[in-house]
Amino acid sequence: MQAVGVIEGQEAVINWAALGYAVEVSLRITLDKTQARAFDEFTAAAREVAEVIEIQTFLGRVDVRLSVLARDMAHYQVVYRDRILTLPHIADIEALMHIARLKRDEVLPV
Repeated sequence: MQAVGVIEGQEAVINWAALGYAVEVSLRITLDKTQARAFDEFTAAAREVAEVIEIQTFLGRVDVRLSVLARDMAHYQVVYRDRILTLPHIADIEALMHIARLKRDEVLPV
């Protein structure tokens, strides 16, 4: 299955709380697309934020979703103010605080 591209790799599932990261926030971001390179410049800058563990892109009103980890709310506030809000081309941002992961499954009924 690896040879034909179905299995792309193997990964470790990290228990972030065990490493001291108790806060997980999903940020839904709409970009100011009046600038031609807004998307590329935003994603390049977001990749540089160590606390951003995932970047997803969408079609629709929301352009990008960032998954952000922090040790606690004080740490999150610093990351949000100093690293996220300074990212280029943000027109709108909505934060969703992660409460619980009820299902995480990479298996499809094939």
